[in-house]
Order: sequence, then C-alpha cells, then structure tokens
Amino acid sequence: MLQMIKRTLLWAGAPLAAAALLFGALIVWPDPLFAFSLGTGKIIVASDRPIPPAGGERFLRDCEGLLERSPLKAKARQYRVYVTNEDWRQRLYFLPAPNALGLAYSYPLGGHAFLSGANFRYRPARP
Repeated sequence: MLQMIKRTLLWAGAPLAAAALLFGALIVWPDPLFAFSLGTGKIIVASDRPIPPAGGERFLRDCEGLLERSPLKAKARQYRVYVTNEDWRQRLYFLPAPNALGLAYSYPLGGHAFLSGANFRYRPARP
C-alpha cells in the first residue's frame, strides 16, 4: 500500500516539477520567445512584435535618462526589458501577478523586467 502511494505521488509530482523547471528556464532565458530586439547602451528591449526604430530608440533614451537621474545607481553592464504583446505570453510571464502592467524577476545571476504591451509610437507631452 505504501509503495502504491509513493508511486502515485511520484507520477503526480513529476509533471509539476517539469512545468516548474520549464517556467524557470523561460524566466532566465526568454529570448527564444521574443523575435525582435533593439538596444543602445545599457538597455536592450525585446518584443514579440516589430519595434519601430524611431520609437524604440526614443524609449531607450528616455529609460537611460531616468536611470542616470535615479538615486539608485545602475551597476549592471546591461539591462533587458521584454515586452509581452501577445495574450499567451502575457499570461505566461505574469503568472505570479496577472493584473500587473510590469514585473521584474530577480535571480542570483541577474534578472529581467517584463512589460505588458508597449506603444513605441506614443510620444508623451513634455512639461
């Protein structure tokens, strides 16, 4: 009887462990799911949809300006931001917080930030 319970737990736990490992691998190495990227300097933005060069470069310049003015100094050599436009990617990467518009994952060797969609053509009004 005890052997049957152990075997059942093993067969039930193995798929859950495999799913957790796959999710972890996609957090640490999301690049295969994001075909388009643009980068200048410290920040690289990757998306599942094409990034218009003018809007993407403006976005990167704005982000780098914010990093320079921040009291928290950016010490990493490079930062990667992933934009999830497709619904299934949104659900996958925002699994811990489904209603969030942005989410950062941190792990011992680094981390990544994920944004829920982006309009690179939008130009905010400057005060």
